[in-house]
Amino acid sequence: MSGGSLAYQLRPNKAVDRNLFIELLNKLNRVVNISDYSYYGFGGPFLEDFKVMHAQLRIGKMISVEANEDVHLRQQFNSPLGCIKYLRQQSGEFLESEPFDEPSIVWLDYTDPSKIGEQLKEIDYLVTKLSSGDILKVTINCNPSALGGKPDPSRGKDLQEVRLEILESRLNEYFPSNTKPEMLIHDEFGKVMFKAIELAIKRGMHGKGKDYFQVLSSFVYKDGQQMLTLTGIILDDDNDKINTFFADTRLRNWPSGLLEWTEPKRINVPELSVKERIYIDNMLPDNSIDNIKNALGFSIDGNESEMISLIENYINYYRQYPLFSRVVL
Repeated sequence: MSGGSLAYQLRPNKAVDRNLFIELLNKLNRVVNISDYSYYGFGGPFLEDFKVMHAQLRIGKMISVEANEDVHLRQQFNSPLGCIKYLRQQSGEFLESEPFDEPSIVWLDYTDPSKIGEQLKEIDYLVTKLSSGDILKVTINCNPSALGGKPDPSRGKDLQEVRLEILESRLNEYFPSNTKPEMLIHDEFGKVMFKAIELAIKRGMHGKGKDYFQVLSSFVYKDGQQMLTLTGIILDDDNDKINTFFADTRLRNWPSGLLEWTEPKRINVPELSVKERIYIDNMLPDNSIDNIKNALGFSIDGNESEMISLIENYINYYRQYPLFSRVVL
């Protein structure tokens, strides 16, 4: 359940995803007062998200949920703020007990791929409790190798076909019916799980009357394990209010946004030294991938096509790229 123990400086793609979330919340701040919201998340031992939520958005009511006793104790030891409440609970227990009767931002930052069925049920259930204006962010593992399995020649099943059976048994009612064995590869699996989250959210929204769930962004990234993240908001199902929402937030002009249930965007930024980053930044924003590649004069990846992809991704997300440095306290 935990947000994990790896620090953000070891996970640049996750850091970009988090910075994009903060950027999105700042856009939503044009139509709602984000500082009045309560923030719920899985803080992990270092509580990085909580620090940023308070520093950049002035959120003053925050709850961190953690099942592991040692991580829970580390959170209290490392507590950066006096406005964070620490709960030692399983995520499902917390979702059942919390009323969410105030404006809420909830980040369900799951990591365990073996519990994906339970996680989707929790997403489904949480959506039934949220109200108009509430914001939901979900992160799940979407690494197909985590499905395990091996070829079964006795049944004429190759590895992908066996994994499809495993996936269907785990997802149950959230299994996308059009999923094919050839989709259970890294480049495609995020799209499958994106549809599974869509099914969970839409099941939760069924019967909620005049509310509807507006997806706002979704990304696939890899820092060790491949992960999928999705963010959205519950809105009144009223055309005038929806048009006003998009006009005020200007989200239709946000290049990182995703406003339809299509497929997630990919974050895959290169690992750069400070000197490399400054050199590339000096050529942005008005320069081509080829010009940057040629100006560097060396490869940042042994594969040229992969290098082109990394540079393109960096151009898309260089403003959110984390910069870490050593400080003396």
